[in-house]
Amino acid sequence: MRKKRKGLNEWTLCLLIAVSTAVFMFIFCWPVKVDGVSMQDTFNPGDRLLISRLSALGGYKAGDIVICRILQNNVRKTAVKRVIATPGDRLVIENGIVYLNGNAINEDYIKHSHTLGSVDITLGEGEYFIMGDNREESYDSRAFGLVRKSDISGKVFFRWFPFGKIKIY
Repeated sequence: MRKKRKGLNEWTLCLLIAVSTAVFMFIFCWPVKVDGVSMQDTFNPGDRLLISRLSALGGYKAGDIVICRILQNNVRKTAVKRVIATPGDRLVIENGIVYLNGNAINEDYIKHSHTLGSVDITLGEGEYFIMGDNREESYDSRAFGLVRKSDISGKVFFRWFPFGKIKIY
C-alpha cells in the first residue's frame, strides 16, 4: 500500500509540473517562428522568437515588435511587425519619412532609408499602426489599415535561434 501511494504521489507531482510548465509557457513565453521577409534585417525567415502574452496588460508602445493576426488575401495569418503608432497618436508618412505626432522618427532598424506610401491618420482607442522593417516587402497597416489591440497576441522579447544571433528585446 505504501509503495502504491508513493507512485501516486510521483505521478501527481509530474502532472502538476507539466500543467505548471504549460501555463507558464502560454502566459510568459510562447514560441514563434518567423515566416517571410517583412522584418529583415531585424529578423530573417526561420528565426525563432519568444513572445510574452502578459505584455498585453500594459499595452504596447511605438517600437515594440509584436505578433498579430492580420487578414491577407481573405486568409487570417500571424505576422511579426513593429508598432509604429499607438492609440491617440497622429501618424503621417510623407516623402518617404514617417512622422509621429509631428516629429520625424528615427528608424535605424529599417532595411531601406525610406518608407513608401502616403498616410495621415489619428489613431483611436485600441488601434495600432504596424509596419515591417523591410518596408518595400512588408504587407502592413499601409495596405490593410489599423490593427486592434485584441488582434495582437504578444510582444517579442527574445530571439533564441539562430544561436549566433541570440538577443533580448
